[in-house]
Amino acid sequence: MKFFTPEWYRDMQYASLRLNFKSCSAASHPQDGDYEKQYEKWVKDQLAYEKKVSNMTFIDQFPVPSSASMGFIPPEERDAIKKDYEDSLDDFKAMFNSREEYDEDKLREQYKKTAEEETERLSLLLPAEILELVPDRRFVGITLLPPKAKKRLDRLSKESEARMEKTLSDYDKYYYEIESQLPHCFTDDSFALHDAAVTSYSFENGSVTMTLDTEYSYSNISKITLKGVTSVIGYPTDAFWLYDELHTDGETVTLGVLMSKGDDVFTFECAFSDADTEVTLRKI
Repeated sequence: MKFFTPEWYRDMQYASLRLNFKSCSAASHPQDGDYEKQYEKWVKDQLAYEKKVSNMTFIDQFPVPSSASMGFIPPEERDAIKKDYEDSLDDFKAMFNSREEYDEDKLREQYKKTAEEETERLSLLLPAEILELVPDRRFVGITLLPPKAKKRLDRLSKESEARMEKTLSDYDKYYYEIESQLPHCFTDDSFALHDAAVTSYSFENGSVTMTLDTEYSYSNISKITLKGVTSVIGYPTDAFWLYDELHTDGETVTLGVLMSKGDDVFTFECAFSDADTEVTLRKI
């Protein structure tokens, strides 16, 4: 992989991380009760939102398509949108009627668990140089950082975003230079496998075959066969497809895929001479 490496993926995660956090002076040198005060404020913000949602009417949640709301949509498409809304009314009503009632005690229990889980998740994600400025990690779970830590995260996040965007731009430029030399199955719009799961993998008789569950991706490709394989690096079974890149020297094509399995992010690479894909349309 030359572009979408695990290091690039880390930059991608850091790039937007600054938007998740707020600066909080109390988190710099927390005294007894400071965390509890900030936690209660965080909980009340969540409760206010849930209360607002619980008071919404059916039309609030599922508004009827109107001329005003479709002002930027071509006129020829508006009738189709209205019909789709009418056809979905029963489903919308079922969703509305199945809403859980507002229950503050239940929600408070959920928020407590969420704060604990986010403390662990974000503590693993944030770099050590940020965490060393956070005396009480619990503040991380409710998305608060000491001002110095927030300032440092903002700088790191912007630097990561710049590197991430440059890599995307560099790959786009490179891809368009080689696009005409790539197998057609990899250059049309259906090859959009982000979040697809690799359900099986085999390497036999010079061919690599992967089957895919694409429920959460934008593709209907259910099987990829790479023929004339000369090298393989990585084992993708039970991993999720994140980002891919293609390379060619005019004869051999190399597919590189950044994948994730649990907390592990790794690369799969395969060099081959030809490829086929199979499509399975989803049932509606």
